[in-house]
Amino acid sequence: MILEYYPANPSFFRYLDTLAEDTRNSDADRVSRVIDHNKAQLDDLRHKFSVMVKDIWEEKDRARQSVILDHMERLAVEWGTCEARIEMVTLWFWARWGMEAVRW
Repeated sequence: MILEYYPANPSFFRYLDTLAEDTRNSDADRVSRVIDHNKAQLDDLRHKFSVMVKDIWEEKDRARQSVILDHMERLAVEWGTCEARIEMVTLWFWARWGMEAVRW
């Protein structure tokens, strides 16, 4: 699961006996980090994609256009993966904690 790469922050656990509220806050922090990281990647991908759109319109050589399109397809896969991660952790949090329409 994606959250394995975003370990819990020990500062959320104040007592030896973990409170449900502490666990929920820790989970919310982890989900927030996943979302922030993937949104930053999306911003970078948007920029790269827009530059490539400009490049493809300016490029006259068909072979180079094909190379640019191939790279754009890989960026599109990365884009979809980032969006899927955001949706997956949001749904996981909602399923675990019963939260409605969590906004990050």
